[in-house]
Amino acid sequence: MSDSMETAGLTLCDSHAHLTDKQYADDLDEVLERAAEAGVARIIDVGIDRNTSAAALEHAAAHPEICATAGLHPHDATDFSPGLIDFFDNLAADRRVVAIGETGLDRYYDHSPLEVQIESFEAHLELAARNGLPLVIHCREAYRELIEILRGFEQQKTPWQVHCFSGDEHSLAALIELDCYFSVGGMVTFKNYKGAELVRAIPGNRLLLETDCPYLAPVPRRGKRNEPSLLVHTAGVVAGMRGETVKNLARATTDNFNRLFGAPA
Repeated sequence: MSDSMETAGLTLCDSHAHLTDKQYADDLDEVLERAAEAGVARIIDVGIDRNTSAAALEHAAAHPEICATAGLHPHDATDFSPGLIDFFDNLAADRRVVAIGETGLDRYYDHSPLEVQIESFEAHLELAARNGLPLVIHCREAYRELIEILRGFEQQKTPWQVHCFSGDEHSLAALIELDCYFSVGGMVTFKNYKGAELVRAIPGNRLLLETDCPYLAPVPRRGKRNEPSLLVHTAGVVAGMRGETVKNLARATTDNFNRLFGAPA
C-alpha cells in the first residue's frame, strides 16, 4: 500500500520547515496546495535570522496554515546581539509567532565559536521564558553541553522541542527527563539510518514529525527539494518503526503539535 493511500483523510503537521528559503520563491502557493492535498494542515515556518524570522511572520499573515518562529541559528551565532533579541521579542508579540528559535548548539560544523553559540542560546532560552513560548532547538554533536544548559533553566522553562534529534540513548533519556519534545524527519527513511531504536523510545506524547525542508527529502525523493507534502513518506516509516498505524501516529503527532504550539485559531 502506498504512503498516499495509507494517509488519505489523515491530518499531519510539519513541525519544522524553512519556507522562507529562496528555493520556494517562485512556487510557494503551489507547495502549500500540495501540502493541503497530502493532509498537511499546519506548518511551522522557522526563522533562522533577522530576515527569515520577519519573512516567516509575513508568510503566517498571508497563509493561515503557517505559524512562524523567531530566532538565530547557531551557525550564525556571531550575529548575536541584545538588539537582535529585542527584534525577536517584538516579533513574538504577534500571536502568529508560536515559538522562539531555531537556536541551539552545533559542534559539527563549528561555524561560530561555541562560547558565542552558548551566549546566544541562553538569551533565546530567556526570551522564550519571558514570552511564554516554546523553544525550537538545533543540536549537533553538542548534547552534553545542551543538557547541562537546559538543566540550569529547568525551573523557568517553557516547552522545548529538539528538532531532527540525532543524539544517543543517554541524551534521549536526559532530554525525556526534561520533558522535551522530539521531532524526526526524512532521515528516518534513508537506507543507512541507524536510529530506529531511538525513534521507538520517544514517548508517544512527545513525538513530532518534521520535514526540515528544503533539506533532507525522504525516500523516494531523496536528493530533491523537500517540501511539506512529502511528510507522508516520513509518517509511514515512523509508524512502521514504532509498530503502530499511520492513522494513530498522525493523530498522536497532531495532538502533540497542538499542545506544543497551540491549537489552530
